[in-house]
Amino acid sequence: MKIKGFVLSLLLSISLSAFSQSSVATQSTPSREDVLKLIDKLRLKSTMELMLKQVVAQAKASARQAFLARLPEATAEQQAIMGKLTDDTFAEINVDELLQDVIPVYQRHLSKEDVSEIIAFYSSRSGQKMLDETPAMMAEMSQASGTRMQQKMSAISRKIDERMAELLKTVQAPGKNATTKSQPK
Repeated sequence: MKIKGFVLSLLLSISLSAFSQSSVATQSTPSREDVLKLIDKLRLKSTMELMLKQVVAQAKASARQAFLARLPEATAEQQAIMGKLTDDTFAEINVDELLQDVIPVYQRHLSKEDVSEIIAFYSSRSGQKMLDETPAMMAEMSQASGTRMQQKMSAISRKIDERMAELLKTVQAPGKNATTKSQPK
């Protein structure tokens, strides 16, 4: 009897706990306007624009380097065409559209209370300092990591090219022998 009572009270408390958590989660989901206010307070748009600018600059440099590696004697006209191609490709990226994709992520991971507290922090002197310094810090971090990644990618590309050449040799060698054997004398 005591065990039944214990199990019943345990199930009841678990059910009530689950119910109360689901209703709290539903009630505390930040609205779209709450998240937009947070995005504005975090200066997320300008941060994303800066990050995108850095990524695009690095991607363009990598594309130019790869282009010149494949076509070292490229004319100025060919290089200009390649530059226009990369410019046109990256021009299609719109930060405002990216921000719209961010809103549901914030809503899934933060409660209305979290959003309010984060807004309060970033309204403080320390929060403002963090916001003021973030773009410069991001630019420095992007530059530092971009240089390292570019060096690593060059080494990785060389390794891939070497291994691909080795693989092609092993694949082509049996094929040539098979072709030679199948030809009548």
